[in-house]
Amino acid sequence: MNDWYETLIFRGHVREPDVGDLGYIAKDMGLNDYKVDGKNWIGYRANSKLIRSIIPYTDKLLQLKPSLCSDIYLIARK
Repeated sequence: MNDWYETLIFRGHVREPDVGDLGYIAKDMGLNDYKVDGKNWIGYRANSKLIRSIIPYTDKLLQLKPSLCSDIYLIARK
């Protein structure tokens, strides 16, 4: 996190934040009222008809643990 978020000039590997990183960023911004939500949009656009048919159900289960989701969102209010 220090190499990726805390440096003034970033010259390292580009990466996407994970659930823990989003919580760290929210706290760093002084956000007390925040949550991290997950969604699995990629499953809704899958080539497989089977995956597209079961994703509405499996997506709801995976959303219980956002770290398992393909897309994560930081939702906050300042």
